[in-house]
Amino acid sequence: MKFNERLKYYIEYKGIIKHRVAEVAGITPSAFFRFLNGTSTMKSSNIEKINEVWPEMIAFAFSVDPDIAKRAKKLRLSDEDE
Repeated sequence: MKFNERLKYYIEYKGIIKHRVAEVAGITPSAFFRFLNGTSTMKSSNIEKINEVWPEMIAFAFSVDPDIAKRAKKLRLSDEDE
């Protein structure tokens, strides 16, 4: 399953309102629907915005363990981040 398909599945399975996800991502509902249907792409900055509200949704879409994704915010990107 592709990223957009997994994201769409998660949203539908959890009963999340698609318009709300689009609002959080900072894109129009029509652009978000095109992304979910595979006819458009989404900027990484929009994915990051969704991740701030629903980290488990993005973890599922990327096939990552949600617990690891939640702890990832605590990880350093490099030794320079100390």
